[in-house]
Amino acid sequence: MDNAEAAEKRDQDSHVNEAASSSCATSLSHPFVVTCDHAMTRPLDQPALLLAPTDDESIKHPCTSERRHYVNVIVVILALLILLIVQFADKGLHLHQASDNSANNATGISKILPSQRSSTMSANHISYRCKLCHNGTNTLRQYVPSAVIAGVQKGGTSALILALNKIPYIDWGGREPHILNNGPRGNLSIHERNNPKIDQCKIWQAYKKFFEKERTRNASISFIDKTPRYLMKSDVIPYRLMCAIPREMIKIIVVLRDPTDRAYSHYQMIESQRKEGNDAAFLKIDGNGTFEAAVQESFDVLKESGLFHSKTSEEKLQSWGRYTATLAFHGRAASRKKYSFISRGLYILQLQTWLDALSSYVGGIDQLFSNHLLILDHESMKENMQTTVDKVLEFVGLPQFDLPKDLPGKIHNYKPMTNSTRALLQDFYRPYNAALHELLRVHGIEIGFARRAWEEMSDKLN
Repeated sequence: MDNAEAAEKRDQDSHVNEAASSSCATSLSHPFVVTCDHAMTRPLDQPALLLAPTDDESIKHPCTSERRHYVNVIVVILALLILLIVQFADKGLHLHQASDNSANNATGISKILPSQRSSTMSANHISYRCKLCHNGTNTLRQYVPSAVIAGVQKGGTSALILALNKIPYIDWGGREPHILNNGPRGNLSIHERNNPKIDQCKIWQAYKKFFEKERTRNASISFIDKTPRYLMKSDVIPYRLMCAIPREMIKIIVVLRDPTDRAYSHYQMIESQRKEGNDAAFLKIDGNGTFEAAVQESFDVLKESGLFHSKTSEEKLQSWGRYTATLAFHGRAASRKKYSFISRGLYILQLQTWLDALSSYVGGIDQLFSNHLLILDHESMKENMQTTVDKVLEFVGLPQFDLPKDLPGKIHNYKPMTNSTRALLQDFYRPYNAALHELLRVHGIEIGFARRAWEEMSDKLN
């Protein structure tokens, strides 16, 4: 080929490439419509879209680099959109799935009380959603409690928190926050009734306001929310807790006491408040001021919920869901359900509803018991508070601490319960306590009164 022919060939190639580049530029003017006329530069036997790199100049596309650039941009944008959608939907999705999928969680008590999703969720068709907080996250998040002592009322939680308060890197504020039920001092603005949307920012702001006002230490510390009413309100508190506390930080502590003794202690506390004039507007418990009358009235309330007429474990859980959905712990109107002397001792029903809500959220029932839920025995705590505190500190991930020898304690000088009333309550609670033992022993937890009830039930069956 002479010089003239070579020059002519170069001019032709130049015009072809310019045309191709112009075609690509026109097509790529809209980043979501990427087209290119490769017919000008590819052999007829090659595919129209050849994205793989090649050293063969005869089949290189003049717009390959431009195509790759825009394709990569589109892929990155789509990936970011997906991540954002997952991030915003994740919390609400898990709160919903926790109730819907909980029936598949084995709990080790299927023969006595099978695992079932929260009946309240089923009955009211509520799917709780968490509105995540993105404003001042670092400032607010430091007030999220390191642990929540969720129960039980009159179970020894005050003795435990007073012991923990001896530790210089723990603060609980000196009183119960009630942030997750109706807000501090019954402030209903934090949680709207029957509203499935839970506002994480409002909860964090409430914790910040509470601990800034009530804190007793200024150093960097771990806050603890000690509100033993939480366990009882099992239809909604677990979902608020899942929204309020990041998954990896969830630490729930429950102290269990013999429900018969718990009920009597609870009654004596209310009677003492009544005699002192506290809550006088709605504190009339019964007609003659006796524990026996209060027990009967509590039984009547439970009958209204259908619990006594429930024959199967599933029906009992459904009755429990109906009962807890109507509980009101705040307000000045008279309410027999407020005190719940007897129902607060039905621990298996309360715990089962919490497990159903939380287990899927944290990765399964074993993960829940291993890392997120600590069950303590009131009897063991009374015998050795130091051992109990050691367990709590290890569970929360805080350094060990030697308690002083002269821990404060409460001495109650009220007359003992009658033998007939004690026998009545023990007979009532026995099957529930036995079921509790069946649940907890699978996870290596032994509670004295529950084990004894299980042994008594086993002896009767044999």
